[in-house]
Amino acid sequence: MISTKELVKNLLIVSEKAARIVRICRQDEHLLSLLIEEKTDNNLRFTRDFKTLADVLVQEVIKYDIGKQFPTLKNFIYGEESNKFTNVLGESVIITLNDCKVNTGNLLYKVLNGDERAVNALTEAVHSSILLNEVPVNILPADSIDIPAHDIAIWIDPIDSTAEYINGGSDNCEAILDYKGLPCVTVLIGLFSRSTGSSMIGVINQPFFKNVNEKWLGRCFWGVSIKDFNFSSVSPIATVRCEKFIAISACESYHNKQKLEEAGFKLITPAGAGYKILCVILNLIDAYVLTKGTTFYWDTCCCHAIIKAQKGNIWNFENSLRGNFVEILYTEKSESDTNIEEYRNKAGYIVCKDENLVFLLELPNT
Repeated sequence: MISTKELVKNLLIVSEKAARIVRICRQDEHLLSLLIEEKTDNNLRFTRDFKTLADVLVQEVIKYDIGKQFPTLKNFIYGEESNKFTNVLGESVIITLNDCKVNTGNLLYKVLNGDERAVNALTEAVHSSILLNEVPVNILPADSIDIPAHDIAIWIDPIDSTAEYINGGSDNCEAILDYKGLPCVTVLIGLFSRSTGSSMIGVINQPFFKNVNEKWLGRCFWGVSIKDFNFSSVSPIATVRCEKFIAISACESYHNKQKLEEAGFKLITPAGAGYKILCVILNLIDAYVLTKGTTFYWDTCCCHAIIKAQKGNIWNFENSLRGNFVEILYTEKSESDTNIEEYRNKAGYIVCKDENLVFLLELPNT
């Protein structure tokens, strides 16, 4: 058995280590240019997409640190990325981590074509020790329950909104809600039940929350939702709005946008699935509607647990419009299965805290 308190604390620590790596990789254009690799997997939303060394490195750090702390989970930690990275010279390297700094440095030396400055910075970050009091979270878990280790699996999105991460910048650092840029980037770690498929624990790290004196500061959120045990660190922002705001993807059809606007909703299109859901969690918007199957389990598993802890949910879009509220569920990743379609949220979803809002959407089931 593993206590939820210990899980959350360790996930917060590893998420902050991940955030530091993300910030180091993004600190200057020279370093970033060394890290970009075009993705081979096609995504319906983009004609071009990118994978960075930061993606791979963050994912492998999370997998290694969690597996070291909780050995029974080691083989049940799944990520968006493969651990293969190809540098600008076309040389491929498999990123595998252990406790040896020298081994990590040698791997990164190959990936980064001998750029010692980058190698040293990233090696130190990978092998750094983070204390719990260094994690930017406002509340730590107090209550706890034990859950069977054999029933836990994990989905990771090492850098959600990779395009914004590469493009950089920010929309408006003074605004409550961002539409693009680095503030929309999140690190997502979500635990789910292998037996039921239900999300149970989530940790969101927002590495680029605020820029202070040319230095980016982050923040973290966590949530636990296991049957009647529901707790989170989130203090929803009190907002008074005359209009109801719904986040949508830029890929939504003109017809669906028109129907939502006719129903009285104001539509916004912030970047990143994780960031959109975070905006619902924080009460910055009322809902996030996605009618297409353009996201995957790693995009939603983490945030799902946090919003469930607030009595909200992520419901299957197609079922919800018929009044059948079915939460999306998650499955394990087969080592032999390289088909990412198996892990797609195919039916779309609706993210909100109020079921009654769904009946106002009046969208066609298409």
